[in-house]
Amino acid sequence: MLFADLFAFAEAQLHLESALDLARSIHSVLWEYEVAGTLTSVLTREGRLEEAERLLQDEGFPTLPLTGLASRLVACARVELWLAQGQITEALDLCNRLRIHAGDGLPVRVGRLRAAAYVALGRLEEAKSDLRTVLAVAEAQDARAFVWRIRAELAGVLALRSRPAEAVALRTAARSDIAALEEGLPAGSLRAGQIRHALTAVGGRTLCPRAVPRRPQPEVRARPRR
Repeated sequence: MLFADLFAFAEAQLHLESALDLARSIHSVLWEYEVAGTLTSVLTREGRLEEAERLLQDEGFPTLPLTGLASRLVACARVELWLAQGQITEALDLCNRLRIHAGDGLPVRVGRLRAAAYVALGRLEEAKSDLRTVLAVAEAQDARAFVWRIRAELAGVLALRSRPAEAVALRTAARSDIAALEEGLPAGSLRAGQIRHALTAVGGRTLCPRAVPRRPQPEVRARPRR
């Protein structure tokens, strides 16, 4: 997941495919769902939606229950894919189910995804509320990799609500977060790619998962279930 967080999707895919093969070879359904969900998210963020859809079908979604962490991770990946496909109502419904199964509090990932669905539906006040809630959670946990993303997303919502001063302040704070994270990265292509894509994201043009420029990559291999 580290490579995916650094926008190094080709590297992330290679590691995740190897992990998925390993999970299947040891018959670990828990790890299989967790890795497949993460790989689906990577494919979705690259804009490889047909491959992401096939992978989820291989994993048996939507028959999965939402009672375990791994199945909820796959469900979050499904939400990301639905957002990218424009199936907003379905995405919002699944977000609400995930929120119920999470118990107390709003999980950061679910809150961000539900905010994206709200924005797509024009329900900006609800999007703002969810993002402020999960921003407070991420800040309390010192989850800096999430903080800058949430600030950028919240800035996008506030800009849509004609509150440019607050949006600019949040984007400035997000850029400062990125600069602080940059100090911990080694010099080289990963560092340059992370900074470039992070700064693009801070532009706040959209909250839905987006495709980013990528090098040509092989299609995900079909694997028989064991």
